[in-house]
Amino acid sequence: MNLQKQDYFNGDLKRAFFSIRFLIGGLGVMFALFYSLHRMSDYPSVYTAYMSALYFIPFSLTLMFCAVPFAASFLEDIKHKYIQLLIMRGSLKKYTLSKIAMIYISSVAAMVCGVMLFAAFVRLRAPWVLEDEYLYADILTTVFWKNGHHLLFFAIHSFFMGLMAGNLTILSAYVSLFWQEELLAVAFPFLAYYLMVYYKNGLFIDVIWLNIEQIFNVSYNVWNDPLYSLLWPLIVSLVTVVLVGTGIYKKLRRLYDGERN
Repeated sequence: MNLQKQDYFNGDLKRAFFSIRFLIGGLGVMFALFYSLHRMSDYPSVYTAYMSALYFIPFSLTLMFCAVPFAASFLEDIKHKYIQLLIMRGSLKKYTLSKIAMIYISSVAAMVCGVMLFAAFVRLRAPWVLEDEYLYADILTTVFWKNGHHLLFFAIHSFFMGLMAGNLTILSAYVSLFWQEELLAVAFPFLAYYLMVYYKNGLFIDVIWLNIEQIFNVSYNVWNDPLYSLLWPLIVSLVTVVLVGTGIYKKLRRLYDGERN
């Protein structure tokens, strides 16, 4: 009997979320944000603390923690010889789709959970925002923050940051099929982000809608239009998932065919 797609998904769901790794991922994101603020003697509000944390280098550690839950899932299946059994009971396409979806979702979820925990702990010692504080004029701040929906603001803003983490984690899973090291699978999002930020001026001079620092941070109005700037990271993320996912499928196809022969 063929293994149905939902069976793949349910199995991956349990492995990604109902494990110590997801807890490490979410808590790691929170601690990375606090570490990003370690040079600040004080932060007057939750809004300032969060926005400041995004612009310091330690923020890139959050991307590594987002990879902890499931980035090395392909490697684990290959190492323990599970991949042949799973594919034989179902299909390579369904297996790959399930893995890619769960790698992406768990990475986004780790970012959102970590940011929400960070905001909650900062709120214990600081107000949400000061009366005379400067606020970005992006659509999320205008619609949610200024109307008092602070937690919803953090949830949605971190969701978009999570899209970046999800893309880098899927890319990490792809790279790990060539260099099969679990440590590399977890560390790659941090390394990739650091290199892209370091070389951004040479790669994307004055092209902010291709700058990874600004695409997924919706506080930037990269298209000078709030709606387009909100849709752009969704489009970039979807295209990235499709392209890298296709690469993963083709690589697994070659690996699986090679082992059968």
